[in-house]
Amino acid sequence: VDLFYPLENTYFSIFDPKDYGIIKFSKEIDEKDLKTKRSAIKDSLNFFKYSSSETVKLNENTKTIFTLLSMIQNVSFLDIDTKWFSFEHETQTGRARFLWADTSNVWNGIDSIICDHYRLDIEIMENGDQNFKETDIFMKNIVKEEITREFWVSKKKPKRIIQAKIKNKNYPLPLFIKIKSK
Repeated sequence: VDLFYPLENTYFSIFDPKDYGIIKFSKEIDEKDLKTKRSAIKDSLNFFKYSSSETVKLNENTKTIFTLLSMIQNVSFLDIDTKWFSFEHETQTGRARFLWADTSNVWNGIDSIICDHYRLDIEIMENGDQNFKETDIFMKNIVKEEITREFWVSKKKPKRIIQAKIKNKNYPLPLFIKIKSK
């Protein structure tokens, strides 16, 4: 992808370690056609404030794409499979759920790793502020209805995402992504 669309994007989230509800989010975007920094923080009244004019009311324990990715690496599939979670994405709200598909072996380039395989469903119910029409390629596309999102998480502790696949129904080739966490 770097040949055609170079990017160096960084995303940062702070969340409640008990329920994975978002507390603070920031991103620094450096891609071909967009360079920007954005951040948001949840206040005591559960408003997620991107700026004084860009706020969204959150339900308790609202998740984001990044808190969900952390959650599947730390919570048993029995505790998350088929359960809907409140979801926020750049002032859009809705719900998200993981569907456990199977346990399978995934090759990581060195070894075959036993993984839990999930599909992530995201339903946006309310579109938020129109200022996010110009956003980075990942955030613009990850919540689209026509996207299939799949993750393979190692069963062995420490659990980690071994493979992520994002596939657009209009394009037959999946995009495999690498996820680094600190």
